[in-house]
Formats: sequence, structure tokens, C-alpha cells
Amino acid sequence: IDLQEANMHAWHSTLHVLDDGSGIGAGYGGGMNWNGHRDFTAKDYGPNSLCINTLKPYQVEVGFPVNDRGQLRAMTTVISQGGCSLSISSSGYRYGGRDGMAEVSEALREG
Repeated sequence: IDLQEANMHAWHSTLHVLDDGSGIGAGYGGGMNWNGHRDFTAKDYGPNSLCINTLKPYQVEVGFPVNDRGQLRAMTTVISQGGCSLSISSSGYRYGGRDGMAEVSEALREG
């Protein structure tokens, strides 16, 4: 689990099963040729942005909501600064025909 893959210009929070280097994630950034998720823009997150100005301190909250069987439903991330926040979520993770959410749930249970 990568709670924060970030710098001043990019942010991703990502779930990975043991043999999946890419995982499933949410966030912003990755360069012009990168085709992954972009859940917000440079106007929202980055130096002197309108929401999260990365030149100043900001807060991060990561959650792991579960279903009634205790299985992970998602990884949620809220990045906040002042009165502005950005919310992202990763769910429905499958990898190689397997239920990635169930595998991550088991890893979390095992500690």
C-alpha cells in the first residue's frame, strides 16, 4: 500500500497486491505521456495552486472502509489545506483475474 507517492507536482495513493508493481491508484500527475488516473489538475494541487499549495504544509487523511464481512471496500484519501480539500478513492481492484481487494484485505488482517 502506497499511501503517498508524491512530490510538489504530483500525488498518487495506490493499492498493490504482491506481484502487481502498478496497482490501482488515484491522484494526479505522471508526465505528459502517462495515461494513468488524473483525478485533479495542477490548478488543484501544486506550487501556488488554488486548493493545495504544495509550497505550504497540508494535511492528509487515509481511510480503509470495509464491508459487513470486514473486507476492504476502498482506500480513500483526503488532502486538505485551509478550507479546501481533494478527495480520491481506489476500489474494485482486480489483477490477473484475481480479487485484488480481497488479497489486500487479507494482507492487512495479517499485519
